[in-house]
Amino acid sequence: MIRYAGQLFGLELKSFANQREYRKALNQAAKYGKHLGVLEIWLVLFIEAVDDKNRQRFEADYTETGVIVHPVFVQTGKDN
Repeated sequence: MIRYAGQLFGLELKSFANQREYRKALNQAAKYGKHLGVLEIWLVLFIEAVDDKNRQRFEADYTETGVIVHPVFVQTGKDN
């Protein structure tokens, strides 16, 4: 959780392992957001490398639980 400018922001940090774990992380972040009482939460996923196609595919908002989860990749590897 981060409080900034009078607002509370929920953050969940994970390492991206595979698609199955990604789905679990989305649900976990949604539950965490609900527990915090926020309407949206950011799921920050650390990954070695991600191309534009997968970034577009996996960074889509998840809205199935009533809490909006905003997945965002943080690329940890260097660009070639």
